[in-house]
Amino acid sequence: MTCHGKKEDAPKFIQKKYNKAYDYKLGDTRGIMSIKIPKDHINQYFFRYFIYSVIYDLFIFLALFFAIYYLVNKSKQINEFLEQEVTRKTKQLKNSLVIDRLTKLPNRLQLLEDISLNVKSPSKHLALLNIDRFKEINGFYGLKLGDKLLKHVAKSIKEFCSNKDGEVYKLPSDEYVLFTTTNMSHEKFKQIISNLISTIEETTYQVENNSITITLSSGIASNIDGILVKANMALQISKNSKNSLVAYDDSLDTTQHIESNIKAVELLKDALENDYLTPFYQPIYNIQTNKIEKYETLARIVNSNGDIIPPLQFLDIAIKSKLYPHITEIILNKSFDFFKDKNYEFSINLSINDITNRTTNKFIMDKLKNYNNSHRVVFELLESDKIGNYEELREFITEIKKYGCKIAIDDFGSGYSNFSHILELNIDYLKIDASLVKYITTDETSKKITQTIINFASNLDIKTIAEYVEDEVSLNLLKEMGVDFVQGYYIGKPQSGLIEE
Repeated sequence: MTCHGKKEDAPKFIQKKYNKAYDYKLGDTRGIMSIKIPKDHINQYFFRYFIYSVIYDLFIFLALFFAIYYLVNKSKQINEFLEQEVTRKTKQLKNSLVIDRLTKLPNRLQLLEDISLNVKSPSKHLALLNIDRFKEINGFYGLKLGDKLLKHVAKSIKEFCSNKDGEVYKLPSDEYVLFTTTNMSHEKFKQIISNLISTIEETTYQVENNSITITLSSGIASNIDGILVKANMALQISKNSKNSLVAYDDSLDTTQHIESNIKAVELLKDALENDYLTPFYQPIYNIQTNKIEKYETLARIVNSNGDIIPPLQFLDIAIKSKLYPHITEIILNKSFDFFKDKNYEFSINLSINDITNRTTNKFIMDKLKNYNNSHRVVFELLESDKIGNYEELREFITEIKKYGCKIAIDDFGSGYSNFSHILELNIDYLKIDASLVKYITTDETSKKITQTIINFASNLDIKTIAEYVEDEVSLNLLKEMGVDFVQGYYIGKPQSGLIEE
């Protein structure tokens, strides 16, 4: 009897198989014979191969274990790498959306987000800074140099603000922003921006062997809802008033502007009804002959109290309210009558609207037909006016020249000065914009642009008139540069009569 039970008790087919398990069949050339192997040999054989099997299985298990461990670890590394790459690419994409590519400063989107995050901050101050006449710099030096200048200015502002606990942003074109939530007074912030403007304007930027100085216009706002919009309103006032720094207050609000516009319309209507619209005349001085040879006619309102109201307060409203044609007709009538017996050329400002307006156009032509001194009339066209139909303008110029009239382009250099169109329009005078002449003694860029305009005009036999001449130094410098005529307060202010009278 064994531990597994009696052999006899097992089924016959199992017993048969069991007995055969101990037989080895050996083959030779004489046939096959059976050999009976002892059981202890069988046990040794079984044990040996069992151990081999266990070791083999263990080896396979360990190999699989380490392979799986390697793959799991590698998969973890790959996942970590992918997460880092996703994070990096996400950050890179976000940066491309909120970082200005040129200056690497945060852009408008980032500014709006930061303002939103600090909307409840008890102290917040924002300043908008705009480079004056940057379009002229781009036009004169080229876009590549203009971009480099923007980077230089960005660096200057960033360095100035490095210890002011504020963030500097770059907006489209030539605008920068300083935004801070530092606890300070409005007056303190205003002083910081004033110092920043002075620092920038006193800096001479060396860009591609060119020495460039710039001026800035700025609008600021503090501790107020809609801080960016309010600062922008102040900036627009700064640009229009030539004041380098304007701080927002309630007087700049839209409602105030609407009320102001209504009052301006009432003022203008009253002036037209009561004949308060009066031509003033500013002398134009010939540098070569040292004589006043021309006058520019300028519209003023002189009310019943004798108050003189400048065109800045009513001309823009006149255009928007469709009253401008009436002003043109009155100024033409009065100036034509004033100069009918005087030996001076006199100029009258016309807008593109005057030329394209059929009624006004016909009025001008009828006036010239019946005027004996039409050869002394000069019509000044604003270079900054948007001209949609040059053919219509050329026809107008051709027609008035039949009467001996001359054409001047006013404020030349104030915008995208189109030299090619000047060649087409048969111009007699180019009036160099006041924004250039004003800084001609202190700003190298203004001087270079002015010299370019003078040379260009001289080569085409076009006379040049420099506006805004305020002192003798500017007069002498312009004379050296070859300008033909000058105009400004140094020569004479606009007045209702002539200087000689």
